[in-house]
Amino acid sequence: MNCPKCGSAVADGTMFCGECGTKIDAAAPAAPVAAATTAVNPVPFVLPQGATYRIKCASCGFVGDYVNDGTHIYKCGKCGAPHTFAGQMLLYRMGSPYGVAAGFGIYIDGAPFGHVGNKQTVRILLPEGVHNIHVSCGMNRKCNDYSFTIDDKLNTFSTKVYMKPGFWTNTLVLEPCPMSEIPNA
Repeated sequence: MNCPKCGSAVADGTMFCGECGTKIDAAAPAAPVAAATTAVNPVPFVLPQGATYRIKCASCGFVGDYVNDGTHIYKCGKCGAPHTFAGQMLLYRMGSPYGVAAGFGIYIDGAPFGHVGNKQTVRILLPEGVHNIHVSCGMNRKCNDYSFTIDDKLNTFSTKVYMKPGFWTNTLVLEPCPMSEIPNA
């Protein structure tokens, strides 16, 4: 659901918006997240030949990076199970302040999807549906998770992540962005 005041994504069951502090009324109708994201990248799902992509095998759980050889056949590198995907998420890790270059762990729908390094772009192929993304760094678990939809209308979703320094702890910030802001897309 989204905050009724600022529009930020708010997890179900949350009582206050993490961005502006507005109290979230459980009875208020939630704005659909997909409606907010459809304007971000209404472009076709294109996986360029030679592009590196990441998949998580639905059969064995193996996460691997592969290079598109032009065949459009996606198989797990561990068990060989074939997979089909409805779209992709492009995740760009912006440079960190103060030279912090540790990798950020990627979690989609609560499952680990490897890491993204400093100033790195990761292309993750995903099935159709609503997905939740979270990133973490070491013991830092503070992140503004949000949901996005992969479907026939929006099959390419791009986001950037960066570290926002805080007084006591740092926050990892995920922001949807146009593909023009993603290097090596």
